[in-house]
Amino acid sequence: MAILKRRRRYAAICRSANDSAEKISGLADGLNNKTHTHEAERYEHAAKTAMKIAIKISDDLLRDSAVRQIVDLCLKAND
Repeated sequence: MAILKRRRRYAAICRSANDSAEKISGLADGLNNKTHTHEAERYEHAAKTAMKIAIKISDDLLRDSAVRQIVDLCLKAND
């Protein structure tokens, strides 16, 4: 049961950070104001937290699925 709880948690984290990832992906001129900096920090924190959770998942398929979602999030942010 703990595995499914972790899966739901990292999935929720990835979904919530999705907007931030999209916003920072299009920043050609860098993080030049507080809003951009906040979005970048939000995205980075979410990605790190989701990875920490995913690493603890013992089921190989669920862990692979979690990592794929995190990779998708990173790609969306051009990270």
